Amino acid sequence: MDRVHSRCVHLKRRGLFESAELGEGGKIWIVVAFAVFTYKSLFNPAYRGVGEQILAQVKQDLDLSSVAAMGAVNTLRWIVGYFVAHNTLSQPILFGMLGVSVGLEAVFYAYPMNGFTGAIFRYLSITQLMKLISYLFVTRESALMGWDDVKIEEPTRTPSLARFIAYPTLCYQLKFPTTTKVNFRRMLLYTLMLVPLATLSFFSLQMQSGKLARQMLKTPSFGNYVDLVVWTNVGWLSGFGFVFIAVYGIQSELTRFGDQTFFGSWWDSTIPEYWRKWNTQVHVWVKRHIYIALLKRNITKKSSKLMIFLVSGLVHEYIISNAIGRKGVGILTMSMQVPLDYITKFIEKKTRIDAKLPSMVILNLIGAPLVAMASQWYWRPVLGHGAV
Repeated sequence: MDRVHSRCVHLKRRGLFESAELGEGGKIWIVVAFAVFTYKSLFNPAYRGVGEQILAQVKQDLDLSSVAAMGAVNTLRWIVGYFVAHNTLSQPILFGMLGVSVGLEAVFYAYPMNGFTGAIFRYLSITQLMKLISYLFVTRESALMGWDDVKIEEPTRTPSLARFIAYPTLCYQLKFPTTTKVNFRRMLLYTLMLVPLATLSFFSLQMQSGKLARQMLKTPSFGNYVDLVVWTNVGWLSGFGFVFIAVYGIQSELTRFGDQTFFGSWWDSTIPEYWRKWNTQVHVWVKRHIYIALLKRNITKKSSKLMIFLVSGLVHEYIISNAIGRKGVGILTMSMQVPLDYITKFIEKKTRIDAKLPSMVILNLIGAPLVAMASQWYWRPVLGHGAV
């Protein structure tokens, strides 16, 4: 029996900024810049107004019943999953448990979570589901084969279930590399990033991009398109920094999680590389628990990749459909990635232009504005004006 699900994927301690030569001066500059922005966000009336709109949006998108439903569903899944993982090796029971766990996500249609706040909560619920799937597969396979004995950089820790749930990873293994202590200087940096990046992301995507997308649909012009490109990309970058640097950084420091490799150089990649690099944790989970498992069942690499894109499209649709107010955008976006990859390779072959250049043009200069405009085909009022 070949090891599929239980291979260790976290082997070394790696910091978020290890590859970036910031130096002390760079770190001080970043801390001061974010501290000033945080001060302005809290005490300047114009900046504070954006923060007030964020709070109003959160209150409108969620209610206590929605939050309680999410907490209850995930608590129930983990309790039953833990019992199944440690009391049976039956494959039918395991897959039955997985089917019920996925089906429980339907509860959120009875207790809807709307807008971008709802998208965040659905993402959190999906990540807990992915953690549970990894825990079940790894525990079962390790019970049959023993734990993977690959060497992991010291110091290591065998986490409790609660600590694994809190770790910023989707993949379970017996031991994880850890840091020796909490780095409070990094904690300060990540904390100072939270308010500015959240404010900038909300302002760019919820306020500016929605308004510009409606203008572009009503009166198309090059100027409107350039503005839309700018604000959608600013929103994407600030949102990315908020999640993958600030939030995951704080999570890593608080839990002393050692392997802080949450993304690769997605800004310098082809289309397939982009989807592997922008969220490393999801890529590692998909490769470990879906891609390799499909190959072991003699499914071709091409068919396996197509199946993964289909599943990814369904997940994206589930997470973002309510946020952007338009059904089908998630599935359509992911289904277009394979033909777009062929187009960029064709361009590279015919013109000798590196496929990374047309890939970034398609994703950032064309794709991001198109998603913003697609979200405005069905306009819905939010806080007195349209929203993405």
